[in-house]
Amino acid sequence: MVEDILTIDRAKLSKGRFILATNQLDKEELPDQELLSTYKEQSVTESGFKFIKDHTFEVDSIFLKKPTRISTLMMVMTLCLMVYSIAQYYLRKELVSSNETILSQSGYATNRPSMQWVYRLFHGIHVI
Repeated sequence: MVEDILTIDRAKLSKGRFILATNQLDKEELPDQELLSTYKEQSVTESGFKFIKDHTFEVDSIFLKKPTRISTLMMVMTLCLMVYSIAQYYLRKELVSSNETILSQSGYATNRPSMQWVYRLFHGIHVI
C-alpha cells in the first residue's frame, strides 16, 4: 500500500471544523484570535455560575416573591462570586510565585486549588 501524501493532506484540511458565530464583523475591532480566546474564557464564567447554584449556598431553601428581592439576592450572590473569584485568583497567584503546592481532593500536589477546597481545609479550625 502506497500513501498518497497529497490526498492525506487534503483530507486533514477538510476534517474538523469549529464554527464560532459573532455579530462583530469588524476584524480590527475583534480579531479572530481575540474572539477565540474570549470564547474560551467563557467556561471560567460558567463555572462561577455553577458555584452559585451549588447546594453549599443553600439558596434553594429561600423563597422570594417580589422581583426587587430576587434582584437583591442575585446581586448579593454575584458579589459573593466576585469575592470568591478574587480570593481564588490571589491564592493561585501566590502559590505559583512562591513555588508552593497544597494537596488536592485527589491527594496530589497542585498550585491551582479551588477556594471551596481551601475553605474545607479550614473547616474545624476555630479562633479563640
